Amino acid sequence: MPPFKKHRGSHKPKALSLERFAAAKTSGYDKKRKLEKERALQAKKVNKYRKLKAKLQREGKLQPRFQLDKLAEQAEREDEDTYRARTRAVQASKEATEKAREEARQAAEAHRTKVETVEKQRKQQTNLFRKRTKRGQPVMKYRIDKILSQLEKS
Repeated sequence: MPPFKKHRGSHKPKALSLERFAAAKTSGYDKKRKLEKERALQAKKVNKYRKLKAKLQREGKLQPRFQLDKLAEQAEREDEDTYRARTRAVQASKEATEKAREEARQAAEAHRTKVETVEKQRKQQTNLFRKRTKRGQPVMKYRIDKILSQLEKS
């Protein structure tokens, strides 16, 4: 057939039935069905465990219950010991950080007091250098004292 000829009626859209339309809109996921499946799997595992336990008991390979209790108590004590060890470690690290923080605070306080004293001395020195005589000349006594103290230091 030549490419310019059209097929009549073959490309017409067909209407969907209401059932197909409704089914196309819904999800296939069902939560209830999934939960039931999980319950069935869990029940299967439990039954398998019980059968194995009964078989081991018949063969005499199963430990008596009191030994299991002792093992459980021992495991619990070990857990408590690890908990205590962890709490001790946490406490020690807290104390170490607190000690470091206190040392840093003391160092900052010492630095601040040192800066304050230096600043105070500088202000006193500048106040002395601002002094003038009656004629407006600077008082040379303080300047000479400063030069002498610098010479003594070096």
